[in-house]
Amino acid sequence: MIYSSTIVFYRLPIALFRVISQYTNLSILFTTCKYLWNGEERKEVIYLSLKDNVAMRFALDDTFRIYVYSRVQFPSMQISLSLSYVTDVSALGKVHTLNLSYCPKLTDVSALGKVHSLNLTHCDVTDVSALGKVHKLTLWNCSGVTDVSALGNVHKLTLWNCSGVTDVSALGKVHTLTLWLCSGVTDVSALGKVHTLNLTGCSGVTDVSALEKVHTLILHGCFRVIDVSALGKVHTLNLTGCSGVTDVSALGNVHTLILHGCFRVIDVSALGKVHTLDLTGCDGVTDVSALGKVHTLNLTHCSGVTDVSALGKVHTLIMM
Repeated sequence: MIYSSTIVFYRLPIALFRVISQYTNLSILFTTCKYLWNGEERKEVIYLSLKDNVAMRFALDDTFRIYVYSRVQFPSMQISLSLSYVTDVSALGKVHTLNLSYCPKLTDVSALGKVHSLNLTHCDVTDVSALGKVHKLTLWNCSGVTDVSALGNVHKLTLWNCSGVTDVSALGKVHTLTLWLCSGVTDVSALGKVHTLNLTGCSGVTDVSALEKVHTLILHGCFRVIDVSALGKVHTLNLTGCSGVTDVSALGNVHTLILHGCFRVIDVSALGKVHTLDLTGCDGVTDVSALGKVHTLNLTHCSGVTDVSALGKVHTLIMM
């Protein structure tokens, strides 16, 4: 076993930690610590990241897995695992962070309901009903997933190009929800209490009137959205590529407003109180005289704007 340089740091007044990175020929990374507790020096692993062959051994070898658990101070919180081409994950329910990206033969994840952070990118999973208590769940290109009704208590949920998902009515309590390229989703009326909602590429979405209380709303590429009059209380609103939007008069109280590529927008006179305003590619805009109090203003490729005499007090002005 090879020891690298030693770093000494303090976490608590009574605890002295010495962190030593240890590397073996199987690319297993340990972070170990020595600390004083009631005058007794102990040595345990406080964080363990297993990858490739070692991760596979952890999954398949009961003896090795028990040994690893015995070495980790808090095994349910401190083990991170990254596996490829595994089929049976029934023994991994106590792993804290589990990356199962590109495991195309993996179908059964019913044992993983207590994993804290779970990545199932490109997995041939269909049933995710057991994952409702996972804190952070990523389902990227999981085209077999259709029913996400059990995931309403997930804190951070990413559904990326999950074309089979159509009903998201149960996800209203998710804190951070990404529905990137979920073209089957049309009704988002139940998502009004989501804190951060990313609907990038959800081309089926037309009505966003229920999303007025969302803190951060990304509608990038939602070109069928026309009416944004209900979104005046959203803190951060990204309407990039929403080419159907013409009227932004209700958005004057939005803190950060991105209208990149909204070429049908002409009148921006109501946006003088916006803190950060991006009008990139809004070549229909000609009059920016009302924007003198905007803090950060991007007028890149606004070919219709010729007079910027009113913008002398703008803190950051971008023109290209």
